[in-house]
Amino acid sequence: MTTHLRALLLGLALLLPLPSAATDGVDEGLLWRVEAEGAEAPSYLFGTAHTNDERVLELPEPVDEAFRSAEHYRFELDFNAIDMASARQHMVYSGGRRLSDVLPKKLWQRAVDAAASLGIPERGVERLKPWALATTLAAPVQDMTQTLDHQLYTRAQQRGGSVEGLETLEEQLTIFGDMDESLQVELLRTTLDQHEAGRIQQLQEQLTQEYLERDLAGMMALAEEHPGLPGDEDADALMERLLDERNHTMVERLADALDTGGAFVAVGALHLPGAEGLIRLLEQSGYQVSRVY
Repeated sequence: MTTHLRALLLGLALLLPLPSAATDGVDEGLLWRVEAEGAEAPSYLFGTAHTNDERVLELPEPVDEAFRSAEHYRFELDFNAIDMASARQHMVYSGGRRLSDVLPKKLWQRAVDAAASLGIPERGVERLKPWALATTLAAPVQDMTQTLDHQLYTRAQQRGGSVEGLETLEEQLTIFGDMDESLQVELLRTTLDQHEAGRIQQLQEQLTQEYLERDLAGMMALAEEHPGLPGDEDADALMERLLDERNHTMVERLADALDTGGAFVAVGALHLPGAEGLIRLLEQSGYQVSRVY
């Protein structure tokens, strides 16, 4: 279950209303050249889709060329550094608490039924925190070791050079773990609504279509169409942590690689657009950023 958590950050983002769907002029494009003064070679920023869809796995030639030209690589996570036991501690209750004690009876039964539809028995649900079950239901059913991100990571290791993550899994899990429990329950309720309506699979297909068209504005707009947490302030706060705060952290941690040059950076596509997206933040940091593909 834990192996797919990094992909869920993008999936869950689409179940919540974005504070603003404005892309700040970055409406399309998945591959961007990033040039730093004094760097020996340009770097490239690539927006990924966290999926194993064959249509996505087939890299366009400009992306493949940029990947092969790189000397070092940066991803959202260093897959080899994931501590599964530590990650699970963030997902489950301790001290004998159970999810069935937290949820109203009808909501608990809905949760059990939804989990069963994914092959997860009731005993596998009992100790999960509400956000952890929500992310499990929100993720497309797939082998996460075959996603685009993981395949690029594996290729990068085979090529040699430095391969590093921009975040730790613990940092990503803390985004949801820090949520008030009542908000976690509402997040689970919303996700169950989407799951029962068959909307999650539809949403994933829509997202894939927008991605293949390199339509960042379309991807952002998808998020506006769906209900999320009951209060706008709650949703805004969560989305700020899911995207904005992480984007600022990524830019800080990318500085050395970009200043050296020759880097290939792969992160979820929704991190690219917006006033607080990576494109604008990199420009504000003094880099020259231009769309390649």
